[in-house]
Amino acid sequence: MSLKIRISKIQVISAIVFLCSIDIGYIDDLVHVLPKIVFLIRLFLIMIFFMGLCVKSYKKNFQFSTYFLLLTIVFFFISIVTIENGGSFFEFSKQFSMIYLIAIFIETYRKDDAIFSILEIWKSLLFILILLDWVSMLLFPSGLYTTIYTDNWFLGYKTERFVFYLPFAIISGFLSLKKHNRIGINTYFTMILCMLALLYCKGTSIFFGMLIVFLLFILLDIGIFNKKINFILNKSLSVPFVLSIYTVVNISLLNAISSKFLDYLLVNVFHKDLTLDTRTLIWQSCFQLIKTNKFFGKGFLTYQNYQYYTSNLYATSAHNMLLTLLVTGGFFLLLCYAVIIFLTVSRHVYMNNKYSNFSKVLAIGVVSMLVVGVTSSEFVFSEFGFIFFSLGTIDLKILYEMGDE
Repeated sequence: MSLKIRISKIQVISAIVFLCSIDIGYIDDLVHVLPKIVFLIRLFLIMIFFMGLCVKSYKKNFQFSTYFLLLTIVFFFISIVTIENGGSFFEFSKQFSMIYLIAIFIETYRKDDAIFSILEIWKSLLFILILLDWVSMLLFPSGLYTTIYTDNWFLGYKTERFVFYLPFAIISGFLSLKKHNRIGINTYFTMILCMLALLYCKGTSIFFGMLIVFLLFILLDIGIFNKKINFILNKSLSVPFVLSIYTVVNISLLNAISSKFLDYLLVNVFHKDLTLDTRTLIWQSCFQLIKTNKFFGKGFLTYQNYQYYTSNLYATSAHNMLLTLLVTGGFFLLLCYAVIIFLTVSRHVYMNNKYSNFSKVLAIGVVSMLVVGVTSSEFVFSEFGFIFFSLGTIDLKILYEMGDE
């Protein structure tokens, strides 16, 4: 007997794009030259795909999605502000090119049922990375390596792994709907293992982020057969509700130091110090940065920049998604980001059919990302920080029907 494994061209390309779009600190430390080589390959791939889209737009009836055009504007805007403020355009390009490669690749296939094959490959590769993370936790209970923190495993420190865990859960749920018209048991089981790993690495916020996805997935499954539950889920994922709750939570937490009730929760329930592990001190420094340029921000800041501006060794980021957007691009970038969220989260409401469940899954991913973003900015400019928005551009009805042929 011979085992034949068929690997299509699109699967190979998908794997290459994925591997060129991720950044794992542990591997970078082992092979120092690797990030530079991958960056050059990434730029080459972006150029090839962009030229292909231009030709496609010229010869066929193809238009760039509003989201992709807006993302391109965001890239040029942050680039200009970064250069204008003496920041590192090179570091920004390295980081944002990961986002842009994923976005332009999905843009290329958003009206092609090959998108399902692409996501299957990405799901498998994400699972492999998560599996390696779990193994590193089992083999090195006290941490695989040491930076300024000790609890570092294969996918990094605490919230760094959420950049891979959350996309895996959302892509898995997305594909389960295509195959079974519900969230599969395999997705739930893997998410439980992910949550156990997040508890082990003491990632409180990212655990709750994954728990929210888990619970909303259950509501989504029930809502398929129950109109009342479906109505509640629709309202919970509506843009006004999501952005209103997010704004209230952000304002409340950013003023946590003056709230006796929140002080009690932090110390006695979550066992955190009143500064949320120095976060409130970092936030105060970020407020001062924002005041210097409220409308256009300071441009992209590296972790060294944050350490310098805050005089804090642990301030490698703003530790808050809202503050990161304001520091980077001021109110202009915040407005662009809000529009991007609107384009993705509101889509399931306007579709109002069975295909809207696909968009609900993406909206759940955005909600989870926002929740974690209250105390972390890890997701904002990460490699998969915009993937849910990119997937929100695909023509769900056409692709679903094409995939069933």
